[in-house]
Amino acid sequence: MQQKQRLYIIGNGFDIFHGLPCRYTDFRMWLQPKQPQTFTLLNDIYSPDGEWWKDFEVNIGNLDILKLREKFYTKYTEHQWEEYYSHISNIPISVRGLHNAPEYNSGEKLKQLYAEIDNTLRQWIDEIENTYICKRKLYLNPDSFFISFNYTSLLEDVYNIPPTNILYIHGNSKRGNQLIWGHNKSAGEIEYIYQKKGELLPNDQDMQQILLEYGSKEKNPYEYIHANDYFLSSRPLADCVIVLGLSFSLVDEYYFNVSYSLVKHIS
Repeated sequence: MQQKQRLYIIGNGFDIFHGLPCRYTDFRMWLQPKQPQTFTLLNDIYSPDGEWWKDFEVNIGNLDILKLREKFYTKYTEHQWEEYYSHISNIPISVRGLHNAPEYNSGEKLKQLYAEIDNTLRQWIDEIENTYICKRKLYLNPDSFFISFNYTSLLEDVYNIPPTNILYIHGNSKRGNQLIWGHNKSAGEIEYIYQKKGELLPNDQDMQQILLEYGSKEKNPYEYIHANDYFLSSRPLADCVIVLGLSFSLVDEYYFNVSYSLVKHIS
């Protein structure tokens, strides 16, 4: 009898089930001693408590812009102001107001933090894969198709699943892909919140950079599905879908919205 065309959707719980310490709470425990500067910078910007790390990606979206700006405000000395204005003396007075003065470096600090998380996240995953030895605990049909939301190569290394049968929709560390992480809010949304509360500080270059960096970490399911549309379309529709270890968190639930093409490819 011909075996059904199976699709496995793999989430972080799959790796945890196999003994890998890959929760974001584990990332916190690794980050503090291994990369203390990044850990300190993250705490300066977000002030996370223990529970914060359980919903790391959701909480990355809960950025307090006012607190961020206050933390990284640099008061200029009289000499620094003179030097600053000497460089902009030819700029029309209408665009030379105090609100354009570079007293804030919070946008740069946010950019630095996100870049450091990119790097440390990969280091953390690489160390996990090089340290822990996993054994098979399940039967997985190697001829099936797999959509993995994980960064690890557990499917390949332990279950010998051909790489051609796996879509790492958020990237794979060993392949050198960009590892996709982030929140589910738009920069426009957070800007509107502060405008509505009447608390948004002057719309200077630093503020624009904050919104730019914040927006760069918005997870866009349309983008990641579209980037793999050919790969998905080249597979037959699955008549049996098996979900293993996926939490359907707020930042990833839209991958399965009826209007998204991922559903089209698995139904």
